[in-house]
Order: sequence, then C-alpha cells, then structure tokens
Amino acid sequence: MKKILVSLFLAFFTLAFMWFLFKGKGHFSSKETKKFASEQDWVHLANAIKKIHYLWESGDYPYLGEMPCSADWDPEYVSRDILKCNAEVLECHLNYQEKNGLVSIGQVQDSVFLRKNNKFISKDKNNDGINVTFLFGDNEIKKVNLQSRCHETYLPKGKYTYSPLNMENALDNIDREESKQWINDKEIFIDKFLVTRKDYNLIMNKKLKNSERSYFPVDDISIKKMHEYCRVQNKKLLSAKLYDAMTYSDLAKINLFEDITKISCNVIYSKNCIGKKELKFQDTNNVSWMGTYDIRGGILEAVDNENDKDFNVVSSSFYFNSDSFWHNLTHRFQWNGLGHREVDFRFISSVTGEKLKLIESNDIKVGFRCYREI
Repeated sequence: MKKILVSLFLAFFTLAFMWFLFKGKGHFSSKETKKFASEQDWVHLANAIKKIHYLWESGDYPYLGEMPCSADWDPEYVSRDILKCNAEVLECHLNYQEKNGLVSIGQVQDSVFLRKNNKFISKDKNNDGINVTFLFGDNEIKKVNLQSRCHETYLPKGKYTYSPLNMENALDNIDREESKQWINDKEIFIDKFLVTRKDYNLIMNKKLKNSERSYFPVDDISIKKMHEYCRVQNKKLLSAKLYDAMTYSDLAKINLFEDITKISCNVIYSKNCIGKKELKFQDTNNVSWMGTYDIRGGILEAVDNENDKDFNVVSSSFYFNSDSFWHNLTHRFQWNGLGHREVDFRFISSVTGEKLKLIESNDIKVGFRCYREI
C-alpha cells in the first residue's frame, strides 16, 4: 500500500511540475508554428544565398563605378580579381543599396533581405571567410558563412625542381645555388597575390605609412616582419623551393630563358615600361602556370631560401631592362632582410655566381607572399 501511495505522489508531483513549467504556453502549437518559414521561404532564401555567393566569389559587381568607396580598386591599377572574396568590396556594395538597415536580395516579392548589424559583414575567426545574416519569411533569421577560396591556389603533388636554371650548370666552388629534385607529398596552398598594404594593416592591426593605393603590395618592411605576418595567419613566408615549383614545372612547359624583349608591358613590367604605362598589380596577364600573380617584372619578391639562405630575392623586376639576364625565371640575388637601400643588397647571381648590374636606388621595393601546408 505504501508503495502505491508513493507512486501516486510522485506521479502527481510530476504532473504539477510540468503544468507549472508550461503554464501560459498552451498557445505554442497553434500560433508559434506560424512564425516558422514555409518551404517556399526556404527556396527564396537558397536563391538569395546563391546570388550573394556569386558576387562574393566572382567579384562581378553591378554599379561598381558608382559605388562611393570604389576609388581604391580602380581597374587601371589593380586587377578585377582583387574584388573576389573581398569583404570590403562586398560591404561597400551592400551599403550602396541599403535602405533602413536592409538590402533586398532577389525578387522583391520573395521578401529576403540581408540585415545590418553595425555592418552587413563580419569576419569569421575560424576561416578566411565572412558571416552574413539573412532575414526572410515571417522574421526568420539565418546566419550564413561564405568561405574564401579566391586568394590561394593549390600546388599539385608531384616532382619539382629547385633552382632549375642550375640543373645542367656544372660550376663548382662558387657562391651559387645547387639544383635539386624534390617531391611534394603535402597539401600546399600558396597565396595568389603579393601581400597588400590593406592585408597587412588588417591582419597586423597596424598602419603602414601612406601609399598611393592600399591594394598595392607591401614593399618596404623587413623580412622579419614578413615572417611575422605569415605566422599570425598560421602560414609561412613562401620558400624559394615553392617559388620555383609555382613558376616552373615539367608540366608547364615554360622556357626559363625566354626572350622577353618583345613582350608587351602589359605582360612583364620591366624598366623599359616606366613612363610608358602604369604598373598594374594582380594582373591576369602576369600569372604562373598554377595561378599565382605578379611573377615577373614589377617589384622584387622575397623568399625564404632554406637551401641557400643568402639568395632570398627573386630578381625579375622593373629595376632591370627587358633584355637583362635577371628576368630569367627562378633567378635570385641576395638581401640582408633589413633595409631597402642599395647597400642592403648583393647582386650576386644565384645561377652563375657572377656579380651583375646592380640597382641604383635607396628605396628598393620588395614584396612577399605566404603559403600554408596541411
């Protein structure tokens, strides 16, 4: 009998507790369900996400010339590719169309909006992408992450050659690079572009000295700061070995000793081009076989040379005429990594060990890029 009474008491207590917990919420099943988005609402949301994702990855923005913040990416100076996966440009585009903190996406009758929370876009801490918030249906909210796949390119696994210019160059007992075959068995992703001033200021939370345009490469810092920038992003400064792999491959069929004297300034910006044409970065005419930009001409590029530490600057640049030996791909000389004056460089050829024509300047510009491996 006692067991029956105890069981009844527990059952009564449980029912009383549940009644108290849900008191006043009896309308949930009839009214709250109306706030859930319909199947058609989800279809409209999916179409809206597709439209934003296309803008994000393609950089194909309407009204680009009318946007008030567009001066920094003038197509005369930077490639349209810099618009791809660019949070600043997408934010500018959305601000241009904003009405009361919302931007309508797709057909007006679909009632799908991007909602502004201080900004339309927030950077995602877990990847190189962004988060955007959609408002749809009957005040339904959905946060969507758009990842960035635009600023890196993949180095296929396989066999590559470090310092291919020295592959059959039998010069001993001189200061030069020694050619080596190596096999890439890792997942390696290389930055497509040289690091820009905009990138550096954003990641390092610093303000570099003023430059003509923020999407121009960082070209006036030490190699130590280059390493720091890459390390903050869990990356490394591009190595000479990987630079050679991204610019020369047996599959690429590139002539390392190509005569560039007749090549247009649109393709290789050499010393001959200064005063004739504006230098353009992120240029689709100046791309390696695997999709990395600005590989010849323009500014110098620093690399981390683990095999021959002294040869750490890729030489092809606007400091040399188009007929210069320095334009041969994978050709390097020496930099102390500290300053940008003429005395900070030794113009010793990584190929022959010879001292070649130097750069007569005390403001020698050196850019860089990073890579990561999995």
